[in-house]
Amino acid sequence: MAVHVAKSLIGGILATVIGGLILIFILRQTGFLGEKSEPKEEVIQVADIAESFSFFSPVLTFFESGPSIPHKANRIYADSFPASSARYINWELNLNHSELKKRTSVNFLVIYRHSDGTEFGRAQYDNFAEAGWSSSMYSWSWGADEPGIWNPDTYTVEIFYRGNLVISEKFVVY
Repeated sequence: MAVHVAKSLIGGILATVIGGLILIFILRQTGFLGEKSEPKEEVIQVADIAESFSFFSPVLTFFESGPSIPHKANRIYADSFPASSARYINWELNLNHSELKKRTSVNFLVIYRHSDGTEFGRAQYDNFAEAGWSSSMYSWSWGADEPGIWNPDTYTVEIFYRGNLVISEKFVVY
């Protein structure tokens, strides 16, 4: 009987201590005790929400290249390319947006499709737009160092930002 009473007494004391610790934690989190602990994750400020990257008038163009993307002045834009010489087919996305107050991450999901709609490629493209910019340009490529990867077909490039389709354009390999 004495052992049973002792176990009950210890269990009651333990439950009271644990309950007290939980109560102290809750009171600290709410600031009631004047010691609100800092959150572990970064808090999004209202100014950050207002600075979200929104854009208008997207323009998507294509050009062919070797392994290195050429300087903008050396690009020859087209919407059709010969299969016998096409190596990398690059896309260039031009965006207009409000002038940014701070450097902003810009992350696109790019999906490549055949004419029948089947997906043959997908890439995450991570870049940025700098503070003060009111327009920005991004480019990326898909292909190989030597011709032969592109079969004759009509291809579609779809570019998504935050799950929303930004633009979808086609090019032809003949």
